[in-house]
Amino acid sequence: MLDAEAKTTFVNGRMAAILGRRADELTGTPSVALIHPDSRAVWAQHHERRQTGISHDGHSTLRADGKDLWVLVDSTPSFDESGRYEGMLAMAVDMTDRRRLEGQLRQARRWTPSAASRAASRMTSTTPLGHPQLHEPRLEGLTPGDPIHADLEEVRKAGSVRPI
Repeated sequence: MLDAEAKTTFVNGRMAAILGRRADELTGTPSVALIHPDSRAVWAQHHERRQTGISHDGHSTLRADGKDLWVLVDSTPSFDESGRYEGMLAMAVDMTDRRRLEGQLRQARRWTPSAASRAASRMTSTTPLGHPQLHEPRLEGLTPGDPIHADLEEVRKAGSVRPI
């Protein structure tokens, strides 16, 4: 959660762990300090829009423990009774591994079928289930005859399974 000046007012334990810090260390930190320098201009534009009541969802890069993270962010502005902007609630999902694996799968189109199968197996074993929209493999650009199409289709099906 951020206040009107975009300083953190609350960070849950999972987000603190993603950032490699303790939650109490992050309280009061200007959120821009957590944003990768290359993403700060876009972040500022989105922050300005949230102050007018526009929610935002999209991707962003953060810095944590000296390493870059790629996150899926969903943020919603908050206003007091008089309509004055008082901050926002943002939820972030670490997508760093997924982005890396998707890059490997894009390269797999140039690999032998056995190497592509190994890459698809790694994605299946490391991609969390429960959020099909976050791990739906990219099948566009592949024809059914492509050597890795069947493997990626299996990954897609596995990610679509929902608990009963």
